[in-house]
Amino acid sequence: METSQINGVIDVLEDARKRKHMFLKDVDPSATINWLNGFMAAVSTLTGRMHHKFHEQAYRQRGWEFSARGPWVEMQERGLEEDAIVDELFALEILAWHLRLEEAKTSSE
Repeated sequence: METSQINGVIDVLEDARKRKHMFLKDVDPSATINWLNGFMAAVSTLTGRMHHKFHEQAYRQRGWEFSARGPWVEMQERGLEEDAIVDELFALEILAWHLRLEEAKTSSE
């Protein structure tokens, strides 16, 4: 995947994070997870799957456990409000793509 494509994905994610009500019918963790999963399925179909290592790095950098149950359960357990969970879910996905971008830049040099 080229850096310009990765930047495009990041731009869409950042826009969705800023204007959640335009992208999500309901601004809650469940709707956000569904939207992110659908978005990532589309991106993967067009560009290839993203390696889980980027998500694992992003979760750990932001202080979350990387597990099959996803970070939202841990976020709820820590007492985050729904709007904070939604924002954090977007932040994690954006960070994972930034990590992928850095690797793509390094490998193209």
